[in-house]
Amino acid sequence: MRSSQQPLLSMRRKLSFLRRADSYPDMAGGKVEVIETHFAWIFLTASYAYKMKKPERHVWDYSLLDVRERGCRTELRLNRRLAPSVYLDVVPLSCEHDGALVLGRGERVQDWLIKMGRLPAARALDAAFRNSGCISARDQSAVIGLLSRFYRSAAHRSLIPESYLRSLRARIARNAEDLRVPDLRKMCSGRRSPCPSTRWLARAPSRDSFSRTYCCWMRLSGRHEGPC
Repeated sequence: MRSSQQPLLSMRRKLSFLRRADSYPDMAGGKVEVIETHFAWIFLTASYAYKMKKPERHVWDYSLLDVRERGCRTELRLNRRLAPSVYLDVVPLSCEHDGALVLGRGERVQDWLIKMGRLPAARALDAAFRNSGCISARDQSAVIGLLSRFYRSAAHRSLIPESYLRSLRARIARNAEDLRVPDLRKMCSGRRSPCPSTRWLARAPSRDSFSRTYCCWMRLSGRHEGPC
């Protein structure tokens, strides 16, 4: 298997292949469920979830194949610290000599996917809120215990308040830029133009990013209606 300098196959062809049940070894018939997010496509088979990053430039620049591979491997490494039984592997989407696509090793790598164990939808956080309106004390304790052990064992590094504040402000400024993307209008269902909060953000002055972004988030979440 090798990465090639030849042009990659079209995204339409890759998506068409990944939507087919016979593209996956664990699928004996059935249908592949597809979820599209702002940054990726997730393909749900009977037992697994495969995530392919979009080759786009937003918060991260994933326009290059090697960058998408590196992003997949970094995501796997970081998330396996808390969910090793869920985050399983990074697998290539490859092209054979005859041009046929294969999920796994082949002649030329066309893209990369994160392979995860599929979790029951009924156990998702949004489903729990819809069904009962709350999270059980048992589940809360399990999450708190897991995170407590994780952060107790994590490596500590010295923190200079001024440096942290600069970093925080930089992240907030980046988030403010992300809030300006046109796709954010999807958060306002039924609107043909950006919702008032995003229009307000676009008009806001560039100074004081912290206050500006915080106020915008409060408006988007419905917790603040008045002027900032």
